Amino acid sequence: MDLSSLLIDMEEPAEDMRLHQAAYSGHLDTLRQLLQQAKYRQGINKQLRLLGVSPLRLAVSGDSPECVSCLLDHGAEVDLTDMKAQTPLFVAVKDQHLECARVLLERGACPNGSAENLSTPLAQCCQAGWLPGVQILLSFGADPEVGLLRGGLLPSLPLHTAAVYHHLDCFLALLLAGSLADPARRPRVPADAVRQVSLPHAVLKYRCSVEFVELLYEFGGNLWQLNSGGLLAWEAEPDSLLVKPIKQLAGTPHSLQNLCRLLLRRQLGRRQLARLAQLPLPKPVVKYLIYSDTIRLVQFGTFRFS
Repeated sequence: MDLSSLLIDMEEPAEDMRLHQAAYSGHLDTLRQLLQQAKYRQGINKQLRLLGVSPLRLAVSGDSPECVSCLLDHGAEVDLTDMKAQTPLFVAVKDQHLECARVLLERGACPNGSAENLSTPLAQCCQAGWLPGVQILLSFGADPEVGLLRGGLLPSLPLHTAAVYHHLDCFLALLLAGSLADPARRPRVPADAVRQVSLPHAVLKYRCSVEFVELLYEFGGNLWQLNSGGLLAWEAEPDSLLVKPIKQLAGTPHSLQNLCRLLLRRQLGRRQLARLAQLPLPKPVVKYLIYSDTIRLVQFGTFRFS
């Protein structure tokens, strides 16, 4: 079955859908020819009835970054949402079309998607475990805590999603980019939201590997966080295999060295963390500040708290 029949309204006159068809099929030459006509240039943001898809949305679905660029060059609206409040960028990362996502972000797409959508592009990547998507969204300023403020039925955040689906590489990427291991440190986040999305509870409840607990500790997570029922993680999940390591870590004071690293990273703020590698400090100090050893140990599956 041709996927276009699910995306394009077959009741529309064929002449009115030529731009949409060319965009979806990746026919760049046809697209350029059509956009030379005023009629199609004026309809560049036309949304078809079934899903509210625009030519840009269809070019993304068809994984054609060249068509995406062409449409944007001719005035396509970069963040125009469909009937599900999905922006073209949201669709690009959901379908794991990296080059389409890159073009959209370079042309000004909001990395957080639409506020009308209860999910975000970053949350989609974390659920799927798509690390390239996580990395490119973070590099363009995606907010890793925006889910807590969006007002869905249950609060969520990408770190929580990455843990629930056991995507350790995405979990680490978020922490390295400044995602807060302790969401309570973010201003204006309600305490009840933090309790509902408690990371220590999620790690134990969803049977994550011990590395998740260790990373939470290393990045300043609050292992003593209470859930909505007023229980600690090991009280809520007493049968978890992680009860012993999390209690051990919760009772282990951070070294002064690590406390200084955490404080410096917080003072810099998420958007300035990339400058850490440029500081005029000895290389071993810089490597420590950017968690170089932690990255290497996680990549080789040998990370263990000592």
